Amino acid sequence: MARPVQPKPEIARQLVPPAAYRSPEWYQREQAEMFAHVWTCACVTTDAPQPGDYRVVQIGRFPMFVIRGADGTLHAYHNICRHRGTLILKGSGNQHHGIVCRYHAWTHELDGGLRGLPKRKELFPDLDTRGLGLHRGGLGVLGDLIFVNPDPHAETFESWLAGMETTRMWPHRVADLAEKRPVRYEIAVNWKLFCENAMDGYHLSYLHDQTLKGPDSMDQDWDAVGRHWVFISHGKSPSRQQTDYQRIPGVDTRGRHPVVWQFFPNSGVLASSIFFSAYVIEPVGPERCALELRTWMMPRAELLSAEQRSRPSGTSSHGHVRKDGQARHRDRHAVVPRHGQPRFPDRGHVHRRASAAGAQLAPLRRRAARPPGRDAADLLPGQRARLRAARRQPPRGRVGRVPISGEAGS
Repeated sequence: MARPVQPKPEIARQLVPPAAYRSPEWYQREQAEMFAHVWTCACVTTDAPQPGDYRVVQIGRFPMFVIRGADGTLHAYHNICRHRGTLILKGSGNQHHGIVCRYHAWTHELDGGLRGLPKRKELFPDLDTRGLGLHRGGLGVLGDLIFVNPDPHAETFESWLAGMETTRMWPHRVADLAEKRPVRYEIAVNWKLFCENAMDGYHLSYLHDQTLKGPDSMDQDWDAVGRHWVFISHGKSPSRQQTDYQRIPGVDTRGRHPVVWQFFPNSGVLASSIFFSAYVIEPVGPERCALELRTWMMPRAELLSAEQRSRPSGTSSHGHVRKDGQARHRDRHAVVPRHGQPRFPDRGHVHRRASAAGAQLAPLRRRAARPPGRDAADLLPGQRARLRAARRQPPRGRVGRVPISGEAGS
């Protein structure tokens, strides 16, 4: 049943007591009464493109997975075998032959029904399998995002969206972009406090003055769509348009446009002309939460060359160019991401970064191979330091892949 939505308030008021940010009892009520019946962004459609493709997700306290059926329909199931409560799947992969529990090999169809089990006639002669299929969850798709609800009988996805799909939508298509390395930030604060501060646009020009660079508080607005919140930039900050990253075709940020979509209670989208990000603020405890962030940009083959990327980006975390032409690097206030156990690990970045480093150092290595003293007189101090560093680097043939812990030679 849809809940009544209050109109956008004229004056901001504090609606919850301080205990809502610290109390274990309050946290337990949230888990039982809200997160067990609410929609959360779980993954994207490109995570399961083919029949049988699946991805395991954690929705509040509920282990679940999203899988594409034989007819192409997406399904969400609780990742629990009805026999002994075993977790059925891990990570991601393909189960087009059937969803098999490893404990006793009970096998389910892609539509969740129980297909069969070993020695059924001998051990379970009277078992009725028709009522022992996987427990379903709710599933809805918005753009490329897949939302999952642990309760299949909760408020419908369409009612929860409150018209977002027709009033405020992003033009980005994840299928046309390349995903960067996902990150997980662990934060010692209640999840609601993080959400409220993330919705505060007043701090952007100050706390993130060296990275996001605004927009200024006079160059922003927000709107309510049902219980959701949309942050809007007026696009009047020319410095924020300066970037050396490849822009995404069809995304225009020169005028008034949405930038952040905060879906009640804890999912969101952050989008610009150069990237698209989806995130979930996961409650971990009364005073702890985790931010899981996935980002997509233009494919590597379509990025600008190294020569064209001659100055830091105005919209990246590497810094920006000031009016005097000098570059300032890395926001001193930025939170360092914790990469210990990302939801979607990717080791390929090790090879890519090492290969790129080898290519950039190749000219200096060639110079380092010349007789000592040659060309040293015409080097600037910074170039001399780089030359000394290059001489300490291994030959280019040894740069490429860093051994993973546990491999031979690591």
